Amino acid sequence: MGWDMASRSELQALRAQAMARHRAATRKVSRLNRRAGVSVSGSRVDPRSTPKNIRNYNATQLRSYINKLNKFVDRSVQFVPDANRQPISSATWKKYKSLERRYNDKIADHFSRYKDIFIGPANTTVGDRMKATTPDFPHMQDRAVNAPYTPLDRSSVNIGSERALKKLITDIRRRSSGKSINKRIRNDKSQFRELMKTVSDPSLVEKIEGLTTEQFDLLWNYSGFATAVSLGYEMSKALLSDNEKPWHSGVLKDSVNSAHELADWAKSVDLGK
Repeated sequence: MGWDMASRSELQALRAQAMARHRAATRKVSRLNRRAGVSVSGSRVDPRSTPKNIRNYNATQLRSYINKLNKFVDRSVQFVPDANRQPISSATWKKYKSLERRYNDKIADHFSRYKDIFIGPANTTVGDRMKATTPDFPHMQDRAVNAPYTPLDRSSVNIGSERALKKLITDIRRRSSGKSINKRIRNDKSQFRELMKTVSDPSLVEKIEGLTTEQFDLLWNYSGFATAVSLGYEMSKALLSDNEKPWHSGVLKDSVNSAHELADWAKSVDLGK
């Protein structure tokens, strides 16, 4: 009888503790909704069970439930809202933002090698050209520059879910690697070659093939070269179609001449090792 009484007493104490922790968790859910705009209630991270279940739990189940609630209530466990106000772990979000800062530092360092170089044909430096042709809010519209790197500053409310965030973490790690940079430059050169199949200017192709990797990167991504080649491509397509206009040939000639001038400039830039 004494053992039964002790067990009932233990169960009562555990249920009382579970209900107290349940109320603490409910207060935290309300606080997260009010202060952070995170809708935890009913989400995958909501640890709360119904009071009816709590009344029916045995001692083992109650201890497990209390442990789950304690972990949730702990101050270190926080959340930020995704695009649907669903919870994203603050720890995962902080991990992403740390990688984002490292990525931005890396691209700033990459750009610093080019920004003070004077683009003779454009009569400006790379840095000044970027400032003049970059919108105040580059994430809201396309850049006028063919720049491959845009500094990142994502907000959690632009993320679809924590699963999507984990994919971004994988992606930003990949994009920060030296292999990724070299692959991008190879892809840029492949794009140039593809455009030149229509523009058909072997001498320009020869000039580009004679550039170093760094010279091509500078030329394609930080001068007006890619724009000139793209315009030449569009004009060449127009001349080969039924939509030919009298001015197409003149624009083609000007764009190709500009591309040659910029290619000659890039060849003269000494970027060292």
